Amino acid sequence: NDYVKFKENIEKLENESKNISDEIKIFKNLRADYEKQLNAKRNKAYKLDNKIKEFNLKLSKISDDDLNKLDNKIINYKEKSTDHQKKSKELEKLEEKNRDFNWVKNIEKNYHDLKQNAYNQKVSITYLIVAAIVFISGLVVSIINKNVIIGSVLMLLGFGFSIYFSLNLRKLLKNKAKNDELEKLENSFKEKFENELDDAYLATLISELDVSKLIDMVKDEQTKLLNEINRLKAEIENQLFQIFSKNIDEADWLIELNNYKQERKKDDNTLKFLELELAKLEVDVTDYYTNDIDEEYDSRKLLDLQEKLNNLNILENQLKNIERELKNENDKLEKLKEKIQNVFDSLNIQIPENEWEGKLKELIKETTKIKNDINAIAGELAGLGIDPDDFITEDPGIKFDPTKLLDLENLINEKSNQLKEIEKENLDYKGEIANITGLSIKDDWNILIDHLYEKQNEILNQLKHQESFIIAGILVHQAISELLRAEDEHIQNSINSPNFSDLLFNITGKYNNLLIDDGGKILISSDTAEYKLQDLSTGTKEQVLFALRVTLAEKILDDKAFFILDDAFQHSDYDRRPKLIDQVFSLADKGWQIIYLTMDEHIQKLFSDRASNRQDFNEIVLDRLS
Repeated sequence: NDYVKFKENIEKLENESKNISDEIKIFKNLRADYEKQLNAKRNKAYKLDNKIKEFNLKLSKISDDDLNKLDNKIINYKEKSTDHQKKSKELEKLEEKNRDFNWVKNIEKNYHDLKQNAYNQKVSITYLIVAAIVFISGLVVSIINKNVIIGSVLMLLGFGFSIYFSLNLRKLLKNKAKNDELEKLENSFKEKFENELDDAYLATLISELDVSKLIDMVKDEQTKLLNEINRLKAEIENQLFQIFSKNIDEADWLIELNNYKQERKKDDNTLKFLELELAKLEVDVTDYYTNDIDEEYDSRKLLDLQEKLNNLNILENQLKNIERELKNENDKLEKLKEKIQNVFDSLNIQIPENEWEGKLKELIKETTKIKNDINAIAGELAGLGIDPDDFITEDPGIKFDPTKLLDLENLINEKSNQLKEIEKENLDYKGEIANITGLSIKDDWNILIDHLYEKQNEILNQLKHQESFIIAGILVHQAISELLRAEDEHIQNSINSPNFSDLLFNITGKYNNLLIDDGGKILISSDTAEYKLQDLSTGTKEQVLFALRVTLAEKILDDKAFFILDDAFQHSDYDRRPKLIDQVFSLADKGWQIIYLTMDEHIQKLFSDRASNRQDFNEIVLDRLS
């Protein structure tokens, strides 16, 4: 029977080997296609990284903070320029007042001089008429009335009036020029200031128009403003030149700056998009492919090729296993053939190998019949359930009835079991009471019950005490929880040591920090992003957990020990595995003993290649068990 099975199994394995070999031939160029796609992916990552560097360089010309400061400088410059214009207008008004002040100061002395020398009384012609009338009256009185005395007096009086008129007229004519000049001055003053010229108003006006100190103050402020405006303008033009590499007209400053901000915002969005695309590729900087390649990266195609490559590796492993199993089966068949030949020799049967199967079937058939007969008799004997020591050699004279015997045995067993259960229940109750009271199970029931009541009161008192203990325990628990929280923070800080960050970055090529949020979830972060551990790929999780185990082991033991890794890198990408294995050897160089178990041929080959020149590497290969 084994011989036939071996022959059939060998034939089956040979067919499977042929089928798998045929399937492997289909994937003849698969590895080359996969390598092209992988290089296309790495080349795309390289190009994205260069674009990111270009955008970073472009955006690094000026920071957002400096850009806002420049915006504020331009606004400040505009405000200062407006203030300067206002000061100029204010200065013009003050200088106009100052000119008026100088004019008023110039006329002040002339006014006083003219006013002092001017003859303000008018010469009335009445005096001349009165003089004439009085003179004529005196003349008439002297001639007609022959009253010479009165006439002479009247003529003298008339002559006196005429002399007085003449003197006043002479004085008036002498000061006419000065009076005209004073009148002209008063008219000019009234036209200019819309007020009559007098000493009181002149003094008030001079006080109001004296702005020389104010002019100096405004000029000083204007000078400071101009210096500040020139400084701001120089700084603004310098920064704008750094941004645009050309001079910008002052009128276009804000327009060009706002356009630059909008373009910068677009560049920033583009940069974030490129960084996200690069992160999705998950390509390490050291794995970039810088040469031009005519293959366009297609994630689906690469995934399909990777899946096919995995299938190819599985098929190759299957073929190796089948070939190994086929060799084992052939070896076992040869040993079995030797045994069969020995059996035939012991039976004095000499037949060729091609007739073995038929002869074996005959022998098996005969053997099976004999075994069946033996089994039937043995079964009947076993059915009686009689020990060989209890066999009776003499006939008891009663025919055996198995049904009647079975009924009697069942009835006896049923009653016996009921009695045992009752006795057991009583004994259990008594045992429980004895355990509670601390008495012996042999004591009388009444004694046990009395002590049970006493025990009840004792327990009630203990419950009250226990309630206090529980409340105290709650308070202690709260204190312990706070200590645990602090311990969690300490553990987290300990985990994120430079050793852990470097190890994690060396393994993943991207991540360098581990956090634990308030919900107890583990977060893994890089310099650009943060991810939940549960959202990462299986391979990345294994890499993170491996780095965590190494770090925790070093922290806890404060020394080197050993690691047992059961296919810890099985789910990692093919291009990531060499780095992980290099890290394992790095740990071994530091004094760690590493035991790595794997059924993955690719990982086994990587270990063998890396350890080709090492003396501390030992490889154990287990053959498949049949």
